[in-house]
Parts: sequence; structure tokens; C-alpha cells
Amino acid sequence: MTGKWKRSPYFYMVYTPTSEGKHFLFTTQKTIKRAFQRNRCRRILKEIVRLHQDCFPEGYNYGFIATVVPEKGSFHHYDHALKKMVERIP
Repeated sequence: MTGKWKRSPYFYMVYTPTSEGKHFLFTTQKTIKRAFQRNRCRRILKEIVRLHQDCFPEGYNYGFIATVVPEKGSFHHYDHALKKMVERIP
């Protein structure tokens, strides 16, 4: 995927300019072996993006790649990391 990359301890975010709207893609690294763990990573990322969808600038495609399996109760860590990343998007 080409575009600008941002990294947090929990996931990568890639964004590329587009001509209209904003679109989101969620995936995980292949190093996360179990399906239920990959699904949990994607669910958490989707929920955080859903809650902060208004913060994302229009005109970009966004991709999220989960890198680690979240611990129980780590939703707020993911949330904080995403907020910091979105603030740095031009």
C-alpha cells in the first residue's frame, strides 16, 4: 500500500489521498496466528474508528494494520494512540 504511514505500538495507519469521501480498511499482520485474536484486533480498531469517524479529514483512504493482540482493558490505549495519529494528518 502506498501512501503516508503512521505507527503506534498497537497498529499502523496508512492514508492516501482520494477524490471523494473517506474509506476505511482493517487488517492484521500474519504474525497474529489465531483467528479469534485477529478478529478481536479488527473489532477493536473498527469500534475506535467508528467512535472518532468525524475526526478523520475527508478526501483520504485509511488503512489500519493491527500488529499486536490487545490485552483485556486496553481499548483506551488504542483509543489514545488513534487520536494522536489523527491529529497529525494534514
